[in-house]
Amino acid sequence: MANTSVSVPASTRPVPDFGNPAGHARVPLAGGAVGTNHPDHVIGTGTPASCTSAGVVGAVARGGVITFNCGPGPVTITMTATAKVVNTSHRIVLDGGGTVTLSGAGKRQILYMNACDRRQQWTTSDCYNQEWPELVVQNMTFEDGNSTVSQSKGASFGGGGGGAIFDLGGQLKVVNSRFIDNRCYHVGPELGGAAVRALAQWRNKPVYITSDTFRGGQCSNGGALSSIGVSWVVLNSIMANNVAIGDGANPAAPGTSGGAAAVPSTATVTGTRSKSRAQLSATIMPARAAVPSSSSVTTTRAL
Repeated sequence: MANTSVSVPASTRPVPDFGNPAGHARVPLAGGAVGTNHPDHVIGTGTPASCTSAGVVGAVARGGVITFNCGPGPVTITMTATAKVVNTSHRIVLDGGGTVTLSGAGKRQILYMNACDRRQQWTTSDCYNQEWPELVVQNMTFEDGNSTVSQSKGASFGGGGGGAIFDLGGQLKVVNSRFIDNRCYHVGPELGGAAVRALAQWRNKPVYITSDTFRGGQCSNGGALSSIGVSWVVLNSIMANNVAIGDGANPAAPGTSGGAAAVPSTATVTGTRSKSRAQLSATIMPARAAVPSSSSVTTTRAL
């Protein structure tokens, strides 16, 4: 029988606000939260003990709109297994209502979607450019996630990373969520994103990061965000005290990782504050970021 972890009242660890309260960037419809009034699955029956890791894993595997009923107060669910999206799903919405924290306990990645992973079912002939699954995460907190995957010679596209969330293919959006003290492997030129690692989105649609907070992340590259071949739109968010601790250029060279984000693609950053170590621009890219000539970062202030 699988080990099942129950939720407990939230810890006394101080938690930041959701996103940047001083950010006033306009949020397009595509970047906003989605409706969850009629969920397909509800995790819990009204008490913290009824909200379990197994419940999260099972609901994510089934797909659809997922909400929580864990009682009136904040709760933390310690994950004993990574929740994995099955690629036959269309939209998966995980909505914690602002009170639910998923913890990787410093041992495991929390949420995983990979359209090219045959174990999660292969659904098209081009897994790098398919419309589904679409993963929407909103009103959640992710803490102490840890992608322990190291990069080996000949590793598949993207290497590893994504201590809280890993996504390859399909579509991804994160709204009104917090990422606290997440980790991924400390060395390697093609792994990154202590909080979120995103690769190969459908038709090059952007990953929206809207009103989110990233704090205390550590990884070889991108203490908060990391990607290959992905465009980002970061709106009204905060990045603080995230650090890159490895060799991040490709080929590898010392001192070339991104404290807030390592983004070999494009990024538009609006209404966002970053206090991550060694910034290159005012908001997202640090001075030690490895940015190829094909990359671009557009920063506009709307604070």
